[in-house]
Amino acid sequence: MQLEPNLLEQQSGKPVGVDLGILNLATLSNGIIFENPRHLDNSITRITTLQMLVEKEERFC
Repeated sequence: MQLEPNLLEQQSGKPVGVDLGILNLATLSNGIIFENPRHLDNSITRITTLQMLVEKEERFC
């Protein structure tokens, strides 16, 4: 996982709680939220599959 540079600068040396979830990958007790990238990957895969089906239909029409 890659962190944004500004997140690295915010380190204070204090312990932080981590909540792993379904909608967000992780939420830290200091308010930083890491988005779950799976939703984007699933959407891209589905769009790619649908585009291939449309192209296949256009070739045979």
